[in-house]
Amino acid sequence: MTANTAKKPASLSLLQDQRIDSAAERNGAWIALGPDFGDIEVKVRGLTSDYEDEVQRRVRKEGGRRPDQMAGEKRQRIVRETFAEQCFLDVRNLVHHDGEKQGQPVTADEFRALILNPDYRKVYYATLAAATEVGETWKEQADATAGNSPSASGTISGGHTSNI
Repeated sequence: MTANTAKKPASLSLLQDQRIDSAAERNGAWIALGPDFGDIEVKVRGLTSDYEDEVQRRVRKEGGRRPDQMAGEKRQRIVRETFAEQCFLDVRNLVHHDGEKQGQPVTADEFRALILNPDYRKVYYATLAAATEVGETWKEQADATAGNSPSASGTISGGHTSNI
């Protein structure tokens, strides 16, 4: 850069677009799980410091004198349980596909059991990824509410449901 060429300062609007909705992180928001999961949405809280503090508290409690030497499988179980208890709140657009409950909505407790089941780790990872999005789509959602753009949260139109 030469002495005659000065960079233009960034606009404050650049920083405003980086704003996080802290209330949504604490209270939860509905987020679509993504294209691999059809229309399924989960209501999750963000990964707040309270969540991280609880993970650390449980690791220290179960790890005894050397929590830093805890087996990875045990630590992963603690992280998954804490997430299921503190961050996951509800599920919608998901129904049972067979048996006595065919056509009935899957409950939050039933979905939580899937999150905790290592055989359904893709469900856990998708729900965890949704939690990282909470609070970050505030501008797009505000624009959608005002009629300026489609919702970034993947809001479902047409009432489609996925089967479990």
